[in-house]
Amino acid sequence: MTLKKLKTNKLFYGEWPYKISTVCVGATLLRARGIQYLKKWCITPNINRHWSKRKNIDPLLLLDYLIKLEHYIALGIKLRIEHDQISIFLKDVALYQEMVTELSDYVISVTEPADAAELEIIESDSKIVLCNHLPKHMYRYKVVFKDMDIDTASNMLEWAEKYDENCIGIPNATRKNFSGKRGFWPNACYFYARDRSMVMMITMAAGGNIRRVEEFVPRYSINKVADQEPICQH
Repeated sequence: MTLKKLKTNKLFYGEWPYKISTVCVGATLLRARGIQYLKKWCITPNINRHWSKRKNIDPLLLLDYLIKLEHYIALGIKLRIEHDQISIFLKDVALYQEMVTELSDYVISVTEPADAAELEIIESDSKIVLCNHLPKHMYRYKVVFKDMDIDTASNMLEWAEKYDENCIGIPNATRKNFSGKRGFWPNACYFYARDRSMVMMITMAAGGNIRRVEEFVPRYSINKVADQEPICQH
């Protein structure tokens, strides 16, 4: 099977440029039980025999995975456990390459910068998001909001709708949440902004309700003189 390789568009969690996605049946128990307990269980599965039956866990396979993973945990990596899939985030390329090899039996995909130039750009600013083209081919910024009460969100939507979509882009999901058509926030809501001045306008209108601002950088513009940013007429 060919290893699935993806390109890193931005630093994971604002810090990590490399990601290794692995799967091993039973790995989800690492979250609740910890690695030392799981290793002991793999050797003496009668501790919780129902685990292997209910989850179809191979104790020897899980032990092999845990031993390999444990070696790297103290070397400056971050883990994210989602069911039996564990994502590993790293900064060091040599360590990343070594782990891909050592955990090859469990790796389902990897995500890495396309080249040194892209790595340098995303490491220079955690707010940069690389893309093949700008959203709607015109928005250079993404303004992500904190959770807001419905009145504040509704007022924010009413304010934004006064502007042409060439200045502000409002995703449908954000529009539904801000208008109260959904009773929950499934993801962080956001606006797109055409230029820096529009970002400033949104920031002022939102008060303290901005979570972060991301800047899109098209890959084709890397190592080239940046195009002059279009000016949005407010």
